[in-house]
Amino acid sequence: MRLVAPVMIYASLIPLLEIGMLRLLVGREMRADLYCMGHAAWSLWLLTLAGIFAFADPITAFRVTGPPWGWMSLLIVIAWSAYTDWCFFRCVSPERAGRNLAIQRAVCWLMGLAIFGGGSLWTGLRGILGV
Repeated sequence: MRLVAPVMIYASLIPLLEIGMLRLLVGREMRADLYCMGHAAWSLWLLTLAGIFAFADPITAFRVTGPPWGWMSLLIVIAWSAYTDWCFFRCVSPERAGRNLAIQRAVCWLMGLAIFGGGSLWTGLRGILGV
């Protein structure tokens, strides 16, 4: 329980932050249920990764999910999710769709990196960059 409870709390912070940002950006026209359709791409991607790592041996799993395939799939998911979010903002606030999407993405992604990257984010980046 001491491992599950914190993960449940951390995992709920980003959706709560997204709902709060939606309320600030679009006000009364907020449709959190429609906005969360953008999470379908991430959910499908994470389920696929979990399936690969659950049913394949580690070497094959890392070969399939590592560079270049892992990065390409990640870019596709980011683009798909951004497009569905942009369609949402275009429907609820057409005149401010781009601005709202940029603000929503910046705030939520930075908080997500801070929450899930935590202390290992900078060390991992230094290792990747060879610094």
